Amino acid sequence: MQPYSIPENCDFNQIIKRGFGRDGRGLPGENPCSPDIHDLKFVGIVINAPKEIRFSSTETEDDLNAIPVCGVQSHDAGTYIDRNGSLNQSLIFVVTDIKANATWSGRIPGPQNLVPQPKPLHGEEKIFTREEMKGRIIRQRFNPNLFNITSMVLRETEYIVYATVGPYKSNVVTIKAIKERK
Repeated sequence: MQPYSIPENCDFNQIIKRGFGRDGRGLPGENPCSPDIHDLKFVGIVINAPKEIRFSSTETEDDLNAIPVCGVQSHDAGTYIDRNGSLNQSLIFVVTDIKANATWSGRIPGPQNLVPQPKPLHGEEKIFTREEMKGRIIRQRFNPNLFNITSMVLRETEYIVYATVGPYKSNVVTIKAIKERK
């Protein structure tokens, strides 16, 4: 049995209507297009994206031409590579234009104007070793606008998209971009 499932016919327009916030970061959390992990020990990345997008111009004003990618990543905290930052900021999204054989990549931007964490009141903060963290699964969902987080060129083509971090690579999705004629 597959350790995860990906919704087939979800409405990505609902994700676009929710908005992506500054820099296409996306709203965290689950939505109807989010993949679902069934195996609690699953380690990796799973993404979902629309099979087809339609555009009339290459502008991105007000999330016009948004390309949402909904996903979840799950890692063993004892082997996770960049434990200092957010899981989602460590992801690298890769987009390849099949016709032009052009490739772009990008990351979800980190939070702006973060307030530093306060120091512990009593004694020193306990810092767990990788060995102590081994076996603890950490999981985070993401929903960025792919168009905003990469420098991809929007044109009539097919795009291959995946996400990667460290040794992990997500499933690959194909998005067909169709230019609407006026």
